[in-house]
Amino acid sequence: MTLAELNAASREAAARALRACCRSKRWVDGLLARRPFSSREGLLIAADAAWSETGPNDWHEALAGHPRLGESIARDADSRSKEWSAREQAGVSAASAAAQSALANVNREYEAQFGHIFLVAAAGKSAAQLIEIARQRMNNTADVEIAVAGEELHKIARLRLEKLIAAHEEARR
Repeated sequence: MTLAELNAASREAAARALRACCRSKRWVDGLLARRPFSSREGLLIAADAAWSETGPNDWHEALAGHPRLGESIARDADSRSKEWSAREQAGVSAASAAAQSALANVNREYEAQFGHIFLVAAAGKSAAQLIEIARQRMNNTADVEIAVAGEELHKIARLRLEKLIAAHEEARR
């Protein structure tokens, strides 16, 4: 949708589009409360402000909307989220079977340690880089790690929000 369409959309339609970017209800509600947006930059500023109002419970909620690295389907994700996840994880899908197996193992270790999926803004990263990042982050305490995961969620939500608007604005040109 375009920015104008996001501004004019019903609350439910706008919420559905925003949930494709991030599954945190607080973030989505924060953005909806800030409509209308005067520009793309205004939208991104509002997204950052809404994100600043989130915390660990919201981040856990948002994590549930993402697939594990190396998997293509998140629990009850919509088609747009699935497509974006697949593109963001292109470096993993192109990896060797051994690298994919190593990533699956580090995913399991990470989840056993922290109780949630390992998440990183994966676009442009290889499976080997993702494995190394996961191993480094497993040195964090649980409190530090959920904050790091929150920062990664914020990056992903912001990128997806830009894609949401850009894809439709480009198509209209």
